[in-house]
Amino acid sequence: MVKIVVIEDDEEDIVRRYGSLTSNHDVHLRLEGLLGSDFARSSNYLLEHFGKNGFSPENIQRADINAPIEQADVYFLDGLRGRCFSWLENLPRNRTFIYSDSSAVKNVAKERGYADQILKVSPEEAIKRVMESVH
Repeated sequence: MVKIVVIEDDEEDIVRRYGSLTSNHDVHLRLEGLLGSDFARSSNYLLEHFGKNGFSPENIQRADINAPIEQADVYFLDGLRGRCFSWLENLPRNRTFIYSDSSAVKNVAKERGYADQILKVSPEEAIKRVMESVH
């Protein structure tokens, strides 16, 4: 079982992109901007929503760029409207992937030397490649 950390700001992207991973992997969600000012209400809704889609509620937390990120085998990072680059500085390049639909984020990634981190395959295939490179 592979430990995966997903840093994301869109609940539907989380379910669509990563929901299928929950049956075979230890998926941890770090939510950026999804937990509003009414933390208790929004977190209860999200925990229930993600729980119905296979995510373990104890593995869901608010993302905090200032806190150390836990160790994982693979990291998936949304473009976060360009904020992904702050996260990238603290994550292992060979195990981190940017999953963004934004051409602006992809262009900046290439300019900053993160072209290899732009996810060009499915998350399942990315996990497989990372694990093969480790062994």
